[in-house]
Amino acid sequence: MRQIPYCAMLISYDRWDRACEWLRELTGSLLESHAVVDAMLPPVLFAAGDRATIRAAIDAFVDHLLALGEREHGDLAVCWMMMTADPQHPATFTRFMPQLARLCDGADDDAKARLQVWWDAAAGEWAHSKVSIFMITDVEIDGPTTPISRALTRGFPSLRQYRKPMPNHVVVMRTAPETLQQAWKPLLGEALPLVVARDVVGVRARLHAEYPHATKVIDQMLRDVREDKPVRLTPTILLGSAGTGKSRLVRRISEELGGLYVLRHDCAGSHDGMFSGSPKAWSSSQASVPAKAILQARQANPIVMLDEIEKAGSGTYNGRLWDSLVPFLERETSARYRETGLDTELALHWCSYLATANSVEGLPGPLLDRFRILRVPAPTLEHLPALAAQVMRDLARHDEDRLHDEPLAGDELAVIGRAWRAERFSMRKLQRIVAATLEVRDACARRH
Repeated sequence: MRQIPYCAMLISYDRWDRACEWLRELTGSLLESHAVVDAMLPPVLFAAGDRATIRAAIDAFVDHLLALGEREHGDLAVCWMMMTADPQHPATFTRFMPQLARLCDGADDDAKARLQVWWDAAAGEWAHSKVSIFMITDVEIDGPTTPISRALTRGFPSLRQYRKPMPNHVVVMRTAPETLQQAWKPLLGEALPLVVARDVVGVRARLHAEYPHATKVIDQMLRDVREDKPVRLTPTILLGSAGTGKSRLVRRISEELGGLYVLRHDCAGSHDGMFSGSPKAWSSSQASVPAKAILQARQANPIVMLDEIEKAGSGTYNGRLWDSLVPFLERETSARYRETGLDTELALHWCSYLATANSVEGLPGPLLDRFRILRVPAPTLEHLPALAAQVMRDLARHDEDRLHDEPLAGDELAVIGRAWRAERFSMRKLQRIVAATLEVRDACARRH
């Protein structure tokens, strides 16, 4: 009695052509007539025929096998249906997968592991693959073992670059040259997580409490965010006078929205177009700033904070930051951005770009067309109690001795208010004033 089904043996092959050659020989032997196989599935068909023609011929041969009515012929029919499976079209698996699973029931562990890869392909796991399911299975189970499989999968520990990403994940780097720098290899074919927004109502309430003077700005920014959906914010310039808390607002939004990674880029020190990286031909080639943010974060949707964007150099000899930034702001171009420093394409379309500025005078029109400008108003004495309380909480996070400080009294707030007014309501100066007030309080307490 036959112990191993033919399909369990077929699934062990590493290439479609080898599987087909073995199956043709097996079929001719079982039918006791190679002439029938040659007539219905001539060798020239597989040598020169296209996929549609091959599948039509195989379908006709499957009907012939099923008409014979023997169990053994049914097993052969499943084998030939397996030869029509195309990972790019998952539906081609559905007509035989239940029968294949039933026939492989009781097979060895290797066959079961390979069967699981076929189930994954039926679910669309390798819908972007350009190689056969036989090679995919072999590489996934054993790694690339033949010269051809090594050539087709060079640089990849598996065929994961073809896989359908998991929900809320993105494969940022699908392919790369053999010379890819070691530091970037962890991104190769890896599905990186997208940070998803949670408790958006609570986020809004907490930010309103911290920034009572900027509630309209917060509301406008959070309009981009949907509950349980990946976060991607519209490119935005936070415009306001120095000390209004623009940079800190970016950091707090990133923290509240699930811990988005923030890479700060100092535009005041930028006098060229290196934001977009440098060509691989250069001895000091570099990747773009968004690519670096993804590498450091191991997230597909970090925030790039462009601090003081209006202070970037305006000379064009080595390019300008403003010009190099434009392609990243367009989702269509950033989804397939050609990273010259790495010599490959990257999917950078989930990155968010938030800039701070004291003025937008002098910024080029193409940049202003792509950025939303939100004016962050300066706080007033009306907002002092809430802002001073927030400063105390910030101080307590960095100094445990401040955890048990009493709230600021009315006379203390009055003194702080007068000093703060003299500093034109700068948030940075408010932190220093509150800290100094608490130090004076401590000194008085020690004397008494």
